[in-house]
Amino acid sequence: MEEDRNRGFWKGFWIGFGIFFASALVIAGTLLWSMLYGLERMAARKEETRPTQEEEPKGDTEAAARFQEVMDYVDAYFVLDYDKQEMINEALKAYVNASDDPYSQYLTAEEYAAMMEDSSGSYCGIGVQIQQDAETLVTTVIQVFSNGSALEEGVKPGDVIVAVGGEDVTKLPVDEIVAMVRGEEGTTVEVTVYRAWEEKNYDFVLTRRPVEVDTVYYEMKTDTIGYLQLTEFNEVSAGQMKKAIEDLKGMGCRQLILDIRNNPGGLLSSVLEISDLFLKKDKLIFSMEDKAGQVYEYYSESGKAFDGEVLVLVNGNSASASEVLTGCLKDHGEAVIMGEKTFGKGIVQGFFKLSDGSALKLTTEHYKTPGGHDIHKIGIEPDIQGADDPATEGVDELLEQAIEYFQNK
Repeated sequence: MEEDRNRGFWKGFWIGFGIFFASALVIAGTLLWSMLYGLERMAARKEETRPTQEEEPKGDTEAAARFQEVMDYVDAYFVLDYDKQEMINEALKAYVNASDDPYSQYLTAEEYAAMMEDSSGSYCGIGVQIQQDAETLVTTVIQVFSNGSALEEGVKPGDVIVAVGGEDVTKLPVDEIVAMVRGEEGTTVEVTVYRAWEEKNYDFVLTRRPVEVDTVYYEMKTDTIGYLQLTEFNEVSAGQMKKAIEDLKGMGCRQLILDIRNNPGGLLSSVLEISDLFLKKDKLIFSMEDKAGQVYEYYSESGKAFDGEVLVLVNGNSASASEVLTGCLKDHGEAVIMGEKTFGKGIVQGFFKLSDGSALKLTTEHYKTPGGHDIHKIGIEPDIQGADDPATEGVDELLEQAIEYFQNK
């Protein structure tokens, strides 16, 4: 009897152990499969959102956990209405803004799409070009295009944008203002500007419409002196510049006045192509250095498109890519620079598109002119000082000075 009980005990023990062991194997296999699958999905997602840099940024798990804690408390206890996605967007904007770099931003998907549209050379808006002072955040209209509603309604260069749709925009980054002004074709937007020379505000109701940005204007001033104005560096600018130079040469241009006053800059690819038009082959256009100390150098490739004399007009609103072009032509002795000291933006921004279509715009490099000059917050001094008097409407004193310079040579 005792022997039967022992036999039954061990039989039950081994059956139970077998069931336990089999279950453990199943659970372990399931956990292992889940972990491998999770790692595979994490790797795939990481690859999808990989920044266009050689090394990925490292995560801050403590900060992420703290941020999640705050979100959890808000979701669990906050009794007022709120837009969770808007709160996340504002938190991300605040994080980047805390860097104190006015050129670095977090952009929502809509803001990023608007910025990419701007660089393409065509968009749906009111037909103005604006520029923002990085220190004061004053946003000024620097050009009014001929095919936009802004010109028809009376917006003028020099107007300061103070409100859009009734909302104060005097402390907003320029990209947010651009996103507010643009929109679907046929819709309207109310824009309030301050006109300093009249000490008065004006309210305009402007209709959004497709605007093809003509970044180049040119004409002959005398039989031999040509004038070429470049307003920005976007995707269409290099092609427009090449055509303008060929046309001017065909009209007998041997002395060229290149006007980049009030040009706020634009795409790196554009300024490289345009600089190439005025330099011999294999000349350094500029160099830039990233956070890791890696130096990148950019050289001219195709050779000069214009062999005559060049004089470049600049002022305090000639910034960024305008200063790349000015610096390389000055350092290589390919142009005389006339006007006022340039803006002084010697840093480069890169874009990092995120998984949901939003993006980071971050200052990623410092750049130097071919002569090794870091012009950030310094600017480029002209060879010949001069300025246009805004009070004399219809008369451009600096342009007249440039024409006179060539005539007296």
